[in-house]
Amino acid sequence: MRFDERVAKGKALREIALRKAQAEWKPPADRPDPVDMLIESSKGRLEELIPIRYGRMMVSPFTSTAAQPPSWRTTWPYPSTGLMVLACGDCHW
Repeated sequence: MRFDERVAKGKALREIALRKAQAEWKPPADRPDPVDMLIESSKGRLEELIPIRYGRMMVSPFTSTAAQPPSWRTTWPYPSTGLMVLACGDCHW
């Protein structure tokens, strides 16, 4: 798909997935507590490295942790853009 086609498709999706409406998303009631998940995923790690791990996660709201289950991403109420993302390996830093 050409760049201009992707831009047009993105603009058309704004009619379906309004930016203001995205603020209304609520996590599922059965979603695990993220802090509990981080604590659980830190068990068995070298104690002196855990603060470094957490510090890296605190750099930005866009940094993530592999502890987040992929199912969190399936609760988004809007349609897919249809764009494919090629992601190889460990995509957070």
